[in-house]
Amino acid sequence: MDEDSYRDEQLVELYDSDNAACDDHEYYRTLADTVEAIKILDFGCGTGLLTRALATPGRVVIGVDPSATMLSYARRQPGAETVTWIDGDATADSLARWPRSGLPGSSRAGAATAALPAAPTGGR
Repeated sequence: MDEDSYRDEQLVELYDSDNAACDDHEYYRTLADTVEAIKILDFGCGTGLLTRALATPGRVVIGVDPSATMLSYARRQPGAETVTWIDGDATADSLARWPRSGLPGSSRAGAATAALPAAPTGGR
């Protein structure tokens, strides 16, 4: 991607502390388990905190973000090797670069932050 609004690495390092796992992460993990998701596509994965949590054994997880700096950070985190990381967004140009074998293609697929129902309100 051309523009990286999170190009400041110090800002990226603070991102998870400001956006820590909360009820919404529990909601998406439970939803993925309930629907027996085997492939998950997380648009706007950022530092990959939720993305890595969704990457359980037997599940293909792809994290997509337009920030190369965020993805660089995500790739260095524990569990990052269980996720396919893609520098891109939901545009057709980005879609053309994705590995076809990793794309969701079954009835048990979901897009963690794009197509699943909204997390319940309350809490945070």
